[in-house]
Amino acid sequence: MLSVVLVSVMLGLGVALRADAGQADSLGVFGALVDQNGQNGQNDQAAASELSDSLELRALASSATVRVAGRNCTGVSIGSGFHLDGKLLTAQHLVTDAFDAKVDQPGPPVFSPVLRRSAQLDVVMLGPVDGVQLQLSRTTPNAGTSVLVAGHGGGGPVQLVEGTVLLLTDGAPYGFTGRALLLDGVVPEGFSGGPVLDHEGHVLGMVQGYEPSLDLTVAIAADTIEEWLNDGADGDLPSGVCS
Repeated sequence: MLSVVLVSVMLGLGVALRADAGQADSLGVFGALVDQNGQNGQNDQAAASELSDSLELRALASSATVRVAGRNCTGVSIGSGFHLDGKLLTAQHLVTDAFDAKVDQPGPPVFSPVLRRSAQLDVVMLGPVDGVQLQLSRTTPNAGTSVLVAGHGGGGPVQLVEGTVLLLTDGAPYGFTGRALLLDGVVPEGFSGGPVLDHEGHVLGMVQGYEPSLDLTVAIAADTIEEWLNDGADGDLPSGVCS
């Protein structure tokens, strides 16, 4: 920022000196240089601001996304979850039979109880765990909206994948009630339960799975999640006992 101002001041001084000396032709040249450098400075500032916003968004996504391990009757399912307004959400298919889930990364391991679940929606609310909180988006994404998807691919460290919203549609063909977001490409296995964020860091949806026939990622839309959070219905909580 300072270097841009100094260049502009120095060039401005050069224009004034040459104009006083009667160098009319030079005024046009130096004026063009001033305009060009001013424009370059604005472009540099815009690029720096965009880079800063991108880094902040990535830091937010990484800090708010956790790894979730559900101990089910058929074994352990590992995926992702995220902090949302004091709640911890993940995909129900990760904790189908479990009454709690192991939550870690970026924080230390904690066993968090299942508080609410919806098999129809494929969403679970776990007991709150300390962490960076996200907020639901209040706007409906359009086709072409750029998104950042966070998750623990393969059960490893958090990964971030850029994508684009292709369609907002009915979730029934993809195995859940409510509305679905279809995103271009397929995120790695282990992203289930992870957040889909807009450029401001607001949650547009939660990764539910993928559609192999179309090679698309499927996410539960934010408005559907919000309706479930507000309706107060707990659903059937698992017993944690396997037959």
